[in-house]
Amino acid sequence: VIGRGWNRVTSDHDPTAHAEISAIRDACRTSGDFSLAGSVIYTTCEPCPMCLGAIWWARIETIYFASDRGDAARIGFDDAALYREVSLALPDR
Repeated sequence: VIGRGWNRVTSDHDPTAHAEISAIRDACRTSGDFSLAGSVIYTTCEPCPMCLGAIWWARIETIYFASDRGDAARIGFDDAALYREVSLALPDR
């Protein structure tokens, strides 16, 4: 384990402080590199588009998650509008 993270959105008053982002930041500090190529990330829920982008930029190779976006929506964390928005062509956003 080179990095750990947990959701700190409400405690840090930071909408970007998702668990995946926190774990990536911690892993990059530990490794001394922005690239986590060859790494694996484990997360409770399917990463949102922001976290997925960070995972790609960090070059993390594999993602494992226990719950999908449908599970998240059922407990009040529905990102469906965001997924629809990012799937649109730029002129349609």
